[in-house]
Amino acid sequence: MLRGQHQDVWIGVVLAVWAVGSMIGGLLYGGLSKAISSAAIVVSLGVATMLLTAAPNWWVLAIALLPVGMLCAPSISATVSDVNRLVPPVRRGEAMGWHGTAGTAGVSIGAPLAGLAIDYLGATWGFAITGGVGVALALAAIAIAIGRFGSGNGWRTRPSPSRPRRPPPPPS
Repeated sequence: MLRGQHQDVWIGVVLAVWAVGSMIGGLLYGGLSKAISSAAIVVSLGVATMLLTAAPNWWVLAIALLPVGMLCAPSISATVSDVNRLVPPVRRGEAMGWHGTAGTAGVSIGAPLAGLAIDYLGATWGFAITGGVGVALALAAIAIAIGRFGSGNGWRTRPSPSRPRRPPPPPS
């Protein structure tokens, strides 16, 4: 985006502002972690990323990236916290593995997806597409979590298909 605006000398400054935002967000979230839901953080991150498309120059982009950065570290911490809270200890290692895999897959897929959008649609579409996909995936995860965890009381246990349910007791 900045190269297209002939402002590529500011790329380092803009990325530094984003990184500082991430550090500030991580520190702030550490003190507020019980007050903000992971769903709100992740959806906000996607929406804020989409809003970057409106930045007309490097300094507006830098200012707009500050809150985006502030949502990055908390999104990781909040979702890890959810896994620790919702998954029983006996299944937590596997769940954390899936959490890490999902993050790695997101980065691995997001960068080429943004590159395709930038190459074929223009620089701002990199933000629009990746932010939009992020919001869509977050909303899908929320829907799955609601189905799996219900009211938030923890992991619902379902009978194993290999283990039949106990028959009801005989009437008295």
